[in-house]
Amino acid sequence: MLSYRMATQGDLTLYFELANDPDVRSNSFNSKIINLKDHIKWFEQKLISKNSHLLIIQKDSEDIGQVRIEVSAESVINFSIEKNYRGFGHSKEILRLAAKYFFQNSLGSLLVGYVKKDNIPSQKAFERAGFKSEHMSDKIRYYMR
Repeated sequence: MLSYRMATQGDLTLYFELANDPDVRSNSFNSKIINLKDHIKWFEQKLISKNSHLLIIQKDSEDIGQVRIEVSAESVINFSIEKNYRGFGHSKEILRLAAKYFFQNSLGSLLVGYVKKDNIPSQKAFERAGFKSEHMSDKIRYYMR
């Protein structure tokens, strides 16, 4: 069973390594490698922003992934998993856990994730987590109310 904790300054390296994982980069809409200086600035801004919610996903107290929810009229969810934990159905659990966090904390009424059309594992995860889908020209928009 998975759990989460709120990210802290000490999680900067975990977020950086996950963000630059080759599979994560290839499935991102911007696949360019992130440099450490830019990441540090980004991470510090996200930690203090009231509209950014950074969660560390844990399995048996071990950090295995991250979730970021950007709260707005259409709150957007992003997540990634450490490569040794992929392929075990954790994505579905992570999305359900994050959605529960989002709605229980009254962060909004609409949670949305965008997925590339060739990213089949993420598509299946959103579908299995109960998100509805809307096909767009270059991506799929998953949403939950």
